[in-house]
Amino acid sequence: MNKYLALAAVILFFIAVIVPVLMMSGTFIPVSQNITFYGYDIFNQYVVPFELISVVIVGAVLGVMYVAKGDE
Repeated sequence: MNKYLALAAVILFFIAVIVPVLMMSGTFIPVSQNITFYGYDIFNQYVVPFELISVVIVGAVLGVMYVAKGDE
């Protein structure tokens, strides 16, 4: 397997994950202990990013399984 391609994929993955997190606006100071708002936001306002992250995680798991299978 091409190690440089795998390294580039890992770097691209971390850039794709870290850049949006660093660009988030807000104070991140909790105003209340009510977690109802978090569930509402995840499944209404942020449903598309939530689903995209799940697809990325499934792809990462399948990639790890493929790489591990090639070591035999």
